[in-house]
Amino acid sequence: MASSHAHLPGSLRLRPVPTVLQMVVVGALVAGLTWAFPAGATPSGIAFSPYRPEVLQFAASLVLIAVLAGWLRRGSGRSRADRLVDVGFAVFGVAATTWSPSLDLFFHASPGLDVRAVGLAACWALELLLATAAVRLIVGHAVRWPSTVLLGSAVVALLLAEALRFRQLGDHSPVGGPLVATLCSLAGFGLFAAGTLHRSTGDSGTGEYVAPAGARARLCVYLLLSVGGPTVTLLEATLFGFGWRHDGPRAAIQMVLIMLAGTLLVARLGLNARLAHRRAVDMVAQAVALGEALQEQELLQAELSYRASHDPLTSLANRSLLREGLDQVHQPLHGLRHGLLLLDLDGFKDVNDTFGHPVGDALLIEVACRIVAVAGQTSTVARLGGDEFAILIEGADASSVTAVAERTLATVREPYIIAEREICVSTSVGMFVSQTWPAASDALRNADLALYSAKAAGKNRIGTYTPELSETQDRQTRLATGLRHAINRDELTVHYQPVIDLQTGDVVALEALLRWQLVDGSAIPPGEFIPVAEQSALIVEIGTWVLRQAAREACRWYERYGTSITVNVSARQLRDPGFAEIVSCVLAETGLPGHALVLEITETVLVTETSAETDRVMASLGAVRAHGVRIAIDDFGTGYSSLAYLRQLPVDILKIDRTFTAEVGNGQPAFTKAILDLGGSLNLVSIAEAVETREDADGLRRLGCRLAQGYYFFRPLVPEQVDDVLAERNRSGADCAPRNTVALLGA
Repeated sequence: MASSHAHLPGSLRLRPVPTVLQMVVVGALVAGLTWAFPAGATPSGIAFSPYRPEVLQFAASLVLIAVLAGWLRRGSGRSRADRLVDVGFAVFGVAATTWSPSLDLFFHASPGLDVRAVGLAACWALELLLATAAVRLIVGHAVRWPSTVLLGSAVVALLLAEALRFRQLGDHSPVGGPLVATLCSLAGFGLFAAGTLHRSTGDSGTGEYVAPAGARARLCVYLLLSVGGPTVTLLEATLFGFGWRHDGPRAAIQMVLIMLAGTLLVARLGLNARLAHRRAVDMVAQAVALGEALQEQELLQAELSYRASHDPLTSLANRSLLREGLDQVHQPLHGLRHGLLLLDLDGFKDVNDTFGHPVGDALLIEVACRIVAVAGQTSTVARLGGDEFAILIEGADASSVTAVAERTLATVREPYIIAEREICVSTSVGMFVSQTWPAASDALRNADLALYSAKAAGKNRIGTYTPELSETQDRQTRLATGLRHAINRDELTVHYQPVIDLQTGDVVALEALLRWQLVDGSAIPPGEFIPVAEQSALIVEIGTWVLRQAAREACRWYERYGTSITVNVSARQLRDPGFAEIVSCVLAETGLPGHALVLEITETVLVTETSAETDRVMASLGAVRAHGVRIAIDDFGTGYSSLAYLRQLPVDILKIDRTFTAEVGNGQPAFTKAILDLGGSLNLVSIAEAVETREDADGLRRLGCRLAQGYYFFRPLVPEQVDDVLAERNRSGADCAPRNTVALLGA
């Protein structure tokens, strides 16, 4: 437990028993001073008991031993056998060292015993225990250097003082003795007090045992205790000549002490060896455990590195590892090239939607195995995510890369048997081959452009990168950036192309056509920026603007001449959940009646990714028709499964594609006639598009086509021109015109 004075700095950090120690020191000093005076009287005539010094010194030694024993009991962290060996070795070693210059000399010179001799012998025994406790504290606890020096010096001083006193008694010298014995006694107790009160002992003297078995200080103490007895005896015999004249019993006692000390030294060394062996075993075990931990850490790091660079489903390289491979590709020699193939499965989403994601995952694993088998071990195969894969072929010519692409296309197309089902998918491949290899990002971009061209060309084929693809992509990027600002810059306008009644020549409707004219006066063709708007999702915002602008301007034309307005709507707009609400808001804002608005859609509007999207498109069309808005199929006859779509879509008008209109003028009206008959049987209004010549118009009249539009009649007009054309063509008056024109469009 920490002392209540632990917060005091420096020398003020005292032990819990400073008062007791101070009393011991004072008593020891008084006891030591009494040795300087003759027995029975002082120079001033004051009488002293001849036994007073021994009593005081005996008491002082007892208190010091109690204090040191209290320290030794507190957490040495050592075994019982280890402590007993150290205690015994210290006792017999100190006894053997001090026997010859103290007790043996005294008993040899003074065979008789008196009270003073017994007292001195008792003090010697206590100081022997005191020295033993000090040695135990030094070698068995984490005592720092200053305290070690002080305690060791105290033990030496006290033992030297005892030896001198015994010598004085043995020689029958006066009790006061020389001043050296007194000074040694005073110095011994003073050093003991300083050592016990020193801050280094206070900080670490009660800590657990930390001194290693082979520590330098401990070995020095063992050496001194083991050779002390024989060395002192030899010195006395050499210097004083009476060490060899000891009688048998006393010499035997000293030899027994030396033998016991030597035996315990051997035991101490055995314990040290056992401790060293145990520590060596522990270190070996720790080394083995550390090696196993390091090996486990290396395996874990390897596993984490593998997971970070590989796809968890197929175990192929992932995008990051592929990029590293692309960055490390070196320029090939001897005209060889590098090839990068990007693959995207056609119809994989339908597999997931139809059979579930577990079947889709199993399909991806099978596809990965087939691609690896085709690519070979020298190529890097990666899964970039979803159903997209990549193959990096290094050091091959263009024909070899093409051959790998063709084999991959054919292999992936073969049927799969998964969960007892036969599944068929194909893939589109984008191929980039180059001898001068670009950066990884550029290589991936080029292959991706080639893949996009393969998708656009009908899927299940190989698209090869050409510089024109990059130029087209760069232009589309610039167009997309410009479109984002076109509305705010008033660069977008709406032109209108009239729909003509072939019998009367009246303008029945106006088709709103978007135009983009830059501030410098140059115009961007709709065929260029409309696809860009579709891809970048800007078509929703732009389409809403066109719808609102056309409805606002059509209000006055409908009120005066009864003309309707037709607006093209993209498939992306129809998939927008808020499309029906946008149409409703536009009609409410502009005041245009719903039956005066026609929305033109393409036949492929139902070509959606999921059945949920198809249902959403059908719901949007039904919602706008509830407001009286009519639906027209634009470019009819050029889409997929036209007749099937007519049965599903809520359609009012068919706009015959320009391909069939041109055939009428060329004397081949069969397909156009069939479409007109189909529309008539379904009660649908038919409008012929792209009427370019008089022959086209006359042929359509003969076939019974009532409505048409095209450059033969009018090119797209600005709103001011529309006002003039309507004023000239529609002369039947404002009262009857609305009813007639609306009726022609099937309302």
